[in-house]
Amino acid sequence: MLVKPRVSVRALVIFAALLFGSVSTAFFAADLFNPNQSSLSHGQPVLFAPPDNNVLGIVCGYGASDPSQPFPVAITTKDGNVLAPGTVNSSCDWAGDVDGDGALDPLASDNPSLLPAGSGGGFIADIVVTNLNTSINGFDLTLNYDTRVLNAVLIDQSGLLYGGNNGCPNGNPLCTFSTALTIDRSIGEVRVVQALLAVTSGPGGNCNTTVNPNCVNANQELFRIRFDVVGSGKGFISFATNPLQNVIVCQCTPSAVPHTSQDSSFSTDSLFALVNGVNSFENGYNVSWTLSPSPEVPGSTLTFTAVASCGNCTAPFTYSWDFSSQDSATYSAKVDASGITATVTAPPPVINRVALNVSDSATPTHHWAISVARLPLVSGTSGLPALTQLSQGTAGGSWTAMWLGGIVTGTSGYSGQWTFCPGTPTVTTVCSNPKVAFTQNPSTPITQTMSMSGVIFNYAGLYNSSVQVSDTALSQIGPLPTTVTRFFLVNVTGQTPAYTVAVTPTRTAQVLGQLASFSISTTYAGSYPAGFRANSFIYQIDYGDGSTNTVTGGLSVPLITHTYNSAGIFQVKIVAQENGPLATTKIRESGGAIVDAVQQLLAGDFSLTPSSPTPGQTVNFAGTASGGAPSYTYSWNFGDGSVNSTGSSPTHIYSSAGSYNVTLTVTDSFGSSFVVAHIVAVGAQGVSPLVLAAGVIVAAAVVAGLVLFLRRRRATLSSAGTRP
Repeated sequence: MLVKPRVSVRALVIFAALLFGSVSTAFFAADLFNPNQSSLSHGQPVLFAPPDNNVLGIVCGYGASDPSQPFPVAITTKDGNVLAPGTVNSSCDWAGDVDGDGALDPLASDNPSLLPAGSGGGFIADIVVTNLNTSINGFDLTLNYDTRVLNAVLIDQSGLLYGGNNGCPNGNPLCTFSTALTIDRSIGEVRVVQALLAVTSGPGGNCNTTVNPNCVNANQELFRIRFDVVGSGKGFISFATNPLQNVIVCQCTPSAVPHTSQDSSFSTDSLFALVNGVNSFENGYNVSWTLSPSPEVPGSTLTFTAVASCGNCTAPFTYSWDFSSQDSATYSAKVDASGITATVTAPPPVINRVALNVSDSATPTHHWAISVARLPLVSGTSGLPALTQLSQGTAGGSWTAMWLGGIVTGTSGYSGQWTFCPGTPTVTTVCSNPKVAFTQNPSTPITQTMSMSGVIFNYAGLYNSSVQVSDTALSQIGPLPTTVTRFFLVNVTGQTPAYTVAVTPTRTAQVLGQLASFSISTTYAGSYPAGFRANSFIYQIDYGDGSTNTVTGGLSVPLITHTYNSAGIFQVKIVAQENGPLATTKIRESGGAIVDAVQQLLAGDFSLTPSSPTPGQTVNFAGTASGGAPSYTYSWNFGDGSVNSTGSSPTHIYSSAGSYNVTLTVTDSFGSSFVVAHIVAVGAQGVSPLVLAAGVIVAAAVVAGLVLFLRRRRATLSSAGTRP
């Protein structure tokens, strides 16, 4: 039997609005701004009539100092003191050493030595709602934090009702529905938008059965934020002041739950205690650093700049930089550079986990504090040419990959792979080195470069090859390492392309304003492996007149049409690129056609004088042309085997009578041609007077002889007494 989720229409409407980011102020006005409650404002408790005492706040979690214990006892669980009924923390102090090895653990990506895998360092803030007096089923929350001190690395909901799908009835996999789960590290902002589609939380619903099995005061933990501690001092953690970014939704009236937002802060002052107990953001020991350019560029100059202040320190300060640091009690074991600024070009040195140690000149003991941060993993273009030219069947090419940053540990470094063409290390049909894997062991000097050379390509084409680099995956951050990919082009020339692109017609004359049509077909080489052939292509079309178009299709696409509005000779170019998972390197090939765009189609004709010539008579021909692109050239074939003539008005003499097929070929300045042909009849010559006189004499003699013969015949018959 199907169980219908218990979700009200009102709740779904509200969450749909959250999903599409189209919630208006007026929509919530009836709930958030009723006469019985004040408007929400940053840092100010909102006064509610009882029992509207719901508090949205932050609880100090893993990595912070336990408020109930002498400093600096560290909280070693993700959920801190969330079991304490109805409490949130207005500030959290960093304990520094979480795993108990005597070294500071500022980063969540630090490798834990004593605690179970997945702990690491850094600090966790728990986002909770306390004193719930109604069940809730969604929220849209935005928090901001001080980037000088903290860097958010992970939104964690493991084991929680929200995000973790715990407590969903009947195993419904859509218990939690998320529309935003984002971290903007550049401005220090975390946004989470979620809804429960089959259950509710709080009174009358589910609680976090892991951390609050008895629903004490109906506290509800919504999510956690895992931070790196990247600077020393005191920084804020606050909720958005915009009511539309600070919404808790319930199946009740009003549908937006009234609540007080309690901001918090994070401080390292207790850890780096100063003389006379001065431990404030304004007067304490504050240390951070900036990088230019940010993010870093391998192979380019990097400038690190320290920012430090202290309310009661003894000048001058001493600045020490460690560009590949490990956990340390003082961070003074290795010094790669000194000074308030450090300008380096890597590699070398190796740069990933940068620690700045700042100390003053007080005696007998210096005051000191640190700022530690990992540079993000980036890959550079140094060593990778924009385009490598190779010949089919000939070994060549040399490439060097370069990268900086990322996470490495004492036992695990970087790994990567070159991909030059489709295939595997054992399937080398397309090229000799389809995929080449590499690693860099952190126990050996890291050069952060990897060279590759000597690849033989068996098929021509423009290959979109790549090099991929991954750092070390740590369970406390996520199951996957950070991976960056850099692409580079390899243009292989030769007689056997991977595939060819044909465009028809190959040449056409086109009247302006009328549609010109082109058909595109792609054909793989017969020997190209079928398992690597793409069944989808991206076709980039350049019509030659400044107009372009991109279409997606298979080995052939429907007719492509285009209208030319200016005269000229246009080169139509088609660049095809493989698409889909089979085409690892997205090989590109090109084809083309020529279009003669004219005002009107080329035409021609000719006439002759006289119109009925005779042998030996001079004939004057006159050719005409129109349309196309003037000027024109004329080529004549008079049909009698004589040498062809040129020009618009040639003359010709036929030596004998007959019918001759005369053709005229007209060619315009675009190179387009038009052929016209007519039959020209050349008549017999006239009879001369002398010939005519001779004929008359002969005819008269014949007649006279015939008359004399008849007279003699009559005389003979009369003498014999007979009648004729």
